[in-house]
Amino acid sequence: MTASADSWVTTDRVLAAIKEYLVGRQQSHFTTVAIAEHMGADEYSVRRAFGWLKTDGLIDVVPCVSSVRYTRTRGEKYSVAVYEVMEAVGPPDLAALHRTFCCGRGG
Repeated sequence: MTASADSWVTTDRVLAAIKEYLVGRQQSHFTTVAIAEHMGADEYSVRRAFGWLKTDGLIDVVPCVSSVRYTRTRGEKYSVAVYEVMEAVGPPDLAALHRTFCCGRGG
């Protein structure tokens, strides 16, 4: 696939596709293959976007979970990572931390 053909696969579009893919599903896990198929895109382009989403802390690999895939040419087994969307975390409440650790009062 050429650079112009897969240039529409951006991190924003992949993140939106992930959220759309998860709507109404019982599980919150997904793979690059599932999202690429959902988008109708090349898996390599989606995998590249996943790398940036992971670096930015928006998704992460689910520990101790993998999915088994098979190669198209020889049918050989291989494992792929399973991902999940990370919860958005706001900035720390520094005033509450100060009250708790410096003044001995909570909340």
